Amino acid sequence: MTEAKINWQLIKQAATIQESRRHTGSSVVKTRGQVSGGGRKPWKQKGTGRARSGSIRGAQWRGGGIIFGPTKENRSLRLPRKMKAAALVEALAYLKSIGRLKLVENFLLGEAKTKLAKELLTKLELPATNLLLVSATPLPELILAINNLPKVALKKAGTLSINDLLSGQTVAFDRDAATFYNINDGAGRSSSTTPKSPKKVRNVD
Repeated sequence: MTEAKINWQLIKQAATIQESRRHTGSSVVKTRGQVSGGGRKPWKQKGTGRARSGSIRGAQWRGGGIIFGPTKENRSLRLPRKMKAAALVEALAYLKSIGRLKLVENFLLGEAKTKLAKELLTKLELPATNLLLVSATPLPELILAINNLPKVALKKAGTLSINDLLSGQTVAFDRDAATFYNINDGAGRSSSTTPKSPKKVRNVD
């Protein structure tokens, strides 16, 4: 897949929806009907020279209710599963077209040491910063070893989001993770099984 064929509209839609789901919607204010007090008319309707007023909890009063303020509601959007899977495929194809998608055999590390992690990245010809490693198996030693490396993270296959792929970092997959996402490295390696999630995505060639 070339960059000219990448569906940017789908990628943008998926990224926008993911960002919308981060909005908790917990902000809430009280209207004049919810603020306590204000049941008595502050002064009579006529004869005082003042503007008429029925409650000290109106929006024009200090301590009054708020008009059109935020209310606690779920404003997050939802993307269908197949569209989400297709967006991930498009993002992976884009990363491959610009050289930020790397495929390696594995990320096995004998001991949880930062020095060994640096040596592993150098051996695999991967950058030591702005790097996301994707593995299909838990790697507790590697997680501890990369804690001191700036902007280097490890995620398990199946937990990748569209924003993980669009954050400007290099993404490296081990063999099992590449199989999970049906990624072809162009050297004869391709998935022979359908990924568990997302389902039915086409190869990134």
